[in-house]
Amino acid sequence: MGVDVGGTFTDAVLVENGRPVGVAKVPSTPDDPSRAIAAAIDQIRTGQDARTLLVHSTTVATNAILARTGARCGVITTRGFRDVVEMGRRDRPHIYGFAGAHRPIVARRDRIEVGERLAYDGTVVEALDLDEVRDAGRQLLSAGVAAVAVCFLHSDVNPCHERQAIAALREFWPEPRYVTGSADLYAEAGEFVRFATAAANGYLQPVVSAYLGRLVGRLSDLGHAGPVLVMQSSGGVASIEQTRDLAIGVARSGPVAGVVAAAEIGRRAGLSNIVTCDIGGTSADVSVVVDGRPRYVNDASLGFRLPLVMSTLDVVAVGAGGGSIARVDELGVLTVGPDSAGADPGPACYGQGGTAPTVTDAALLLGHIDPDARFGTGRQSRLDPDLAAAAVRSVAEPLGIPVPVAARGILAVATTTMANAIRSVLTARGHDPREFTLVSFGGGGGLHACALLRETGMRAALVPRHPGLVSALGCAVADLRYESSRSWPAAAADLDDVATAAALHRMLDEQEAALRERLSEQPGIAVDDVEIVVEGDLRYRGQSHHLRVPLDRPIDRAGVEKRYRQAYERRYGRTLADAVVEIVTLRSTLVAHHGDADLSGPVAGAGRGPRADGGAGGVRHRGDLAPGERLVGPLLLVADDATVHLEAGYVAEVDAEFNLLIREGA
Repeated sequence: MGVDVGGTFTDAVLVENGRPVGVAKVPSTPDDPSRAIAAAIDQIRTGQDARTLLVHSTTVATNAILARTGARCGVITTRGFRDVVEMGRRDRPHIYGFAGAHRPIVARRDRIEVGERLAYDGTVVEALDLDEVRDAGRQLLSAGVAAVAVCFLHSDVNPCHERQAIAALREFWPEPRYVTGSADLYAEAGEFVRFATAAANGYLQPVVSAYLGRLVGRLSDLGHAGPVLVMQSSGGVASIEQTRDLAIGVARSGPVAGVVAAAEIGRRAGLSNIVTCDIGGTSADVSVVVDGRPRYVNDASLGFRLPLVMSTLDVVAVGAGGGSIARVDELGVLTVGPDSAGADPGPACYGQGGTAPTVTDAALLLGHIDPDARFGTGRQSRLDPDLAAAAVRSVAEPLGIPVPVAARGILAVATTTMANAIRSVLTARGHDPREFTLVSFGGGGGLHACALLRETGMRAALVPRHPGLVSALGCAVADLRYESSRSWPAAAADLDDVATAAALHRMLDEQEAALRERLSEQPGIAVDDVEIVVEGDLRYRGQSHHLRVPLDRPIDRAGVEKRYRQAYERRYGRTLADAVVEIVTLRSTLVAHHGDADLSGPVAGAGRGPRADGGAGGVRHRGDLAPGERLVGPLLLVADDATVHLEAGYVAEVDAEFNLLIREGA
């Protein structure tokens, strides 16, 4: 069973023998997401599934970081480095001026220095004072700190002092797993990102652990005794216990499940270059897949000057979803988002007490949503255009324009925000939009597909058979995925030395052994095959930024230089033939396939809507469509999980997988 927890709705899909056989869509419960998960599971459980494998995504960690509602965390660090987590890096996220306010997640009073020092090469300059460590730990405990991160300088090269400190603290810390060492999370150079990641993990651990405890309790009440896995930011899944230890690993869990499923849908449709666009109730999440491979980054952001230095799928999120609220700002400009009406009260047209104008209200007023469709509400009642009109009037009147014009403006602003996100993953990174297909999904994916094609210059959009269920299906098909990385600063030419090359391969062997040990800790999960992927963070000498490049074993100088020069030319359109190629970091990733799901065809339980009127400008149900059929806009294509608005001037073809392939044409 795959369960996707969104800001507005929680979706669940039950898969048996590779086929989706049941679906549920319920309002999310932001105060405790486990309640919505339990409600969704209760709707589709068969009575035979007490041992069903449950995989779910969560926004608990993301919300805790953004809203600063994590646990009180302390930091014990090398004397003189108390303020590293606050100083940040010398970068500017916006070209013009400064934007954002840095709010450290660990207060200065909870950062304590102790005596110890390692040199850059890991040799001990000053021995660790364990008495100081214990005193610091007891001081933090007495102050009410729940978790502590041990962050020593150069521990990425030699973690001996961190491990001694961790052992001493765990002797008396109430929950030993809440003592974290920075090198155990991120064994790479750069003290700021390493310290910040360790602090963020400690900040999130008690919150994530408490949430997972509530979830396990609710599942137990439902009689579910099967294993539970959690979607990771890397696009893989991990167990409850592993997630409790590495809470930072789910900091971007929410958006990645959809990317995993969309990449698979694109592959089955014969598309290797795609842009995924998941339009939900709260946000639009955009990612890029090139040559069938989703793009990974090692240094994403969780907020202003708060890096996430864990391997994660590269997803750009913007506050433009179905529930995004429109308003006229103090300058008289129409804006949309980033705040959302969410699940409660939801858009005004849902009739649940909402009065703020949202993107969904605007779409309903303009006829992009059938009022009789049960799109996204999980309710049988009709959507109310009068309530939507009253809400949109609150922005129309200040602008002095009719309500329909205001509704078109709301959709135009939302579309532009989404299109800017798409441009950020394409043109800003050297890709031609005309060479990519938009895979648009989520509850609002089909509503905006035509407009996004027009806005971005992309030539085709694919809307999956069940766009509103894609992220839940992504949870069901995600692989087990573990990664280990280590700094390895060297020039590619150093690999000509036999001893250096042998040491590198020994380190990779150690990484692989540790990853396989982690896999063995997964209880009750049968895997079909295991793959070890080796990659390097490479750069030209003198550069500060690197590219993540796949490498083939055995690793040698020629292979490293060839792979990097090819990657550099693809990214920047040129190469530096005489520049020295350097290795910054080597990383090994274990990918274990544990199941499969057919993402094509109808999902049992995704029933037929109340209307099925054909003809131009009419309404058709997607369940009536057959492969090979050609549709001409304007037309609404309705289903229980989402609506597709095929605009005038666009055509859609139903492919063999029941996807809609939309292009401009007559």
